[in-house]
Amino acid sequence: MALPNWQRPRLLLRADGACLRWLASALYPAYRWSAHLRRWFYRARALLGAGSVRIRQTAEWDVPYLKEAGLTQVQPMALLVGTPGPAQKVVLALGAHDGRPVAYLKYAERPGGIRRLQREAAVLQTLPRQLGPRLLWQGALHGGHAVLLSPLEGRPFRLSRKDLLRTARLLETLPSSDCRPVEEHPALQELPDPAEAPVTYWLDVLCRRRWPVVPMHGDCAPWNLLQAPDGQVRMLDWEYGHLEGFPGVDLAYYLLQIAMLIRKMSPARALEWAVRQVLGTGFMQLKPREAEVLVRLAAWHAYREEQLDGRPEEHPHQQWRCALWRHRV
Repeated sequence: MALPNWQRPRLLLRADGACLRWLASALYPAYRWSAHLRRWFYRARALLGAGSVRIRQTAEWDVPYLKEAGLTQVQPMALLVGTPGPAQKVVLALGAHDGRPVAYLKYAERPGGIRRLQREAAVLQTLPRQLGPRLLWQGALHGGHAVLLSPLEGRPFRLSRKDLLRTARLLETLPSSDCRPVEEHPALQELPDPAEAPVTYWLDVLCRRRWPVVPMHGDCAPWNLLQAPDGQVRMLDWEYGHLEGFPGVDLAYYLLQIAMLIRKMSPARALEWAVRQVLGTGFMQLKPREAEVLVRLAAWHAYREEQLDGRPEEHPHQQWRCALWRHRV
């Protein structure tokens, strides 16, 4: 079964069993309230079987990489189709016979998507285990590349101040190396032309203290964080991760994603709002100008990562981020 339909499939489900369809359809993504309503509608359709079903005979589910990862008696439950583009990927949810998630297989065929999955695997191999999923297997597969990850339990983060503070506290406790001056910090080696007025201002503000080198998620947003049953915070989707990141950029990015995608703020208003929120968390006892530069740096970093993925400069998200990091001081 395809949701919302076979013409524009976003999620493909096993069609056998109403209970399994309901559990598998939870993979359908949504965060804004309007998307939540649409998601519940699609899940209800899946539960009731109110959708066209296509049946194809397949061979027995016997996949070598699952045996390598020590997984037996699992079955495919749902296939999530990623956003079309140079970095597109698909995510296959694997479950036990009762529908319980066992693992997730991410797969990409295009160079941008393959690069992202390889980066995620490299980061997860070094990252403290409690921060993200376990890497169970990775390798070439059907002309592309795949990573097999363990599932994570937990409650998705909400757009609340409490969860914002949880995020700030988590980012403050990430393992870090020694503090370095701006000119030696690895996360700042690929900045735009220092002759540009915004970059000159950033370096002038940041050079007033030394900054630790920390792991950076790169796509830190409420929909990529979970509060686990033990109270710890877990982070999903480390495809944009860096082991030598700059502190505070993840926190600023978290706020900018809310401002751009959820609250639909203008770049100028988003900059002002995000700076206030960062200062309100008390993160690293930042000064107002330091918080402002971190927000601009987060916008530039996201802009650059999307460029690497092949997203054109005229895309609305790219124009929004560019306007923010180049906003007149």
